[in-house]
Amino acid sequence: MNHGRMIFFGVVILSLVAITASRGAATAEEGKLLYQVHCLACHGETGRGDGPMKSQLEISIPDLTTITILNEGEFPTEKINQTIDGRHESSAHGTRQMPVWGFTFQSSGRDTDQEAEVRERISALTTYLESIQQEVETDSATHDAGD
Repeated sequence: MNHGRMIFFGVVILSLVAITASRGAATAEEGKLLYQVHCLACHGETGRGDGPMKSQLEISIPDLTTITILNEGEFPTEKINQTIDGRHESSAHGTRQMPVWGFTFQSSGRDTDQEAEVRERISALTTYLESIQQEVETDSATHDAGD
């Protein structure tokens, strides 16, 4: 392979890496915008379950900032993706309290497969939710405070 081709392929690879990295950074911001449009009314501006619709609902709205704490320090990305999507949940688990965003994120009247776009939106929301998690206290922080 000649020198010019090697440089060309190197530039292409670096460009793809840069696009992927910038796409990841934009995903959390995209997720925040989706959250503000679709989730804020119930879950509140900060995700703590205190949105303006709280008084209108008969259920307790979860604090989305404690997902990692409730899952022993791990953010359950796939579980959150599935919960937001809602299209594949079992009716054996009872009725669903929040909208099925997997259907909502599809555009009606389009004949094309929209699954990639739906997954991208759900992933952006999940990335945003991961970014607003409260810090998990570690054992060393607890021991330091008690010493």
